[in-house]
Amino acid sequence: MKNNTMGKAGIILSMMIFGSIGLFVRSIDAQSSQIALARAVFGSAFLLVLILIRGRLKGRKQADRFRLADYGRNKLIRLIISGIAIGFNWIFLFQAYRYTSIAVATVSYYFAPVFIILLSPLVLKEKLDRHRLYAVLIALTGLAMTIAGELTTSSSVIDRVTSFQGLIGIGYGLAAALLYASVILITKSVGNFPGLEMTQIQLVSGMVILLPYVALTVGFDQLVNLQTKGFVLLLILGVIHTGLAYFIYFSSALLVKAQSIAILSYIDPLFAILFAVIFLSEIPGPLQTVGGLLILGAAYFGEAAADRSKKRAQTADSIVAK
Repeated sequence: MKNNTMGKAGIILSMMIFGSIGLFVRSIDAQSSQIALARAVFGSAFLLVLILIRGRLKGRKQADRFRLADYGRNKLIRLIISGIAIGFNWIFLFQAYRYTSIAVATVSYYFAPVFIILLSPLVLKEKLDRHRLYAVLIALTGLAMTIAGELTTSSSVIDRVTSFQGLIGIGYGLAAALLYASVILITKSVGNFPGLEMTQIQLVSGMVILLPYVALTVGFDQLVNLQTKGFVLLLILGVIHTGLAYFIYFSSALLVKAQSIAILSYIDPLFAILFAVIFLSEIPGPLQTVGGLLILGAAYFGEAAADRSKKRAQTADSIVAK
């Protein structure tokens, strides 16, 4: 129970960090794919430094060293696959932004929790919890409402969404969502694995995918010519929003059910809206406000209802056992 609570707290903390990414990206004069590559590079470098520091603090004792042989080739292959999925997930999301509006791409992308809910019983043998299923659908509705304001304020946005290219963008967004869901499911299937090394393997694998993509599409000129402010912000994105946040996220994901992760994932866009209000003075309208409340309520009450159902089942089992 304690591990489950700590895991949920870690997921919420990482969602808070992810939700502030937009504040930094807006001030970096680079393409989104270039920023993603730099995040992977700085994030993996940061984790490598932590791994080396940990090894030095432990005195490099043989018993304390990480040995991949202790965890098996199968787990390594799964982590590499999940890292590759992260890379392609970012690529498909960038393509979604290119073909349709950011709002619609976001809604498409946040079908990922729905995929996690539906696939976790098949992949992880988790029992499908109807409370969490209802909660994730309510949260998705809330997310759609927070985005609806953008679609009703600009006819050009509506035309872009309903065009053939817009449909392609939605397809890319759903593909990114499916890849995101696969990352969670694969990570959960790995089971016991050191968090630092696990996240390092995944980020390096994602970097290997992003490197040729950036080279063949937008190149590296903007990254090389970044001003000091842009470089510092990019470094923060890499260290805090990627290295640290992904370490917290993946480590916490091992402690809770995939279906709980699905619900708590909706806290990310909720915090993105909240940070926009606080730091950018982007005041949400009535639809956005109601949508945000739906997301928050679904995340809380979905988990609370699932926990109560679990406790009742455990109580019933103990009575039967007596």
